Amino acid sequence: MVVPALIYTTRGGQDETRETMEITNTATLIQKEKVVLTTHYLEVPIALKYYFDPKLHISISPMISFLLDHTAKITSTGCINESCTGVREEDNEYADFRDIELGLGFGFGYYINRHVSMATQYQLGMSSIVEESEVFNRVLSFSLGYEF
Repeated sequence: MVVPALIYTTRGGQDETRETMEITNTATLIQKEKVVLTTHYLEVPIALKYYFDPKLHISISPMISFLLDHTAKITSTGCINESCTGVREEDNEYADFRDIELGLGFGFGYYINRHVSMATQYQLGMSSIVEESEVFNRVLSFSLGYEF
């Protein structure tokens, strides 16, 4: 069975870095940076479902996702000998995010009864979401549905 869909989704991640430099014999500089990314997509998957019986199915879903918005919050901290002073927060717009992402989803679902179903899916980003770097989305989702 072929099932197309249109889905709004938000994804994100974070990364922390820490650098330590010895300034003098008695002073050490520690610089910390935390980046929190949030992206918003309009996703168009085409699910190909195979039913083992009326209640249980597996699916594979090629998909294309269109970037609607993205933000990056960067927090930087400078510390000398564990005395932290220079905390700085800023919102940063990355101009190098790609507008389109290609992906592939794998999942399975189960109908508990005529109206209630549950499913899980793993989505694997097949194209980098950033222009000049290798950054890929990976998503594990669980759902509980009610059909009228």
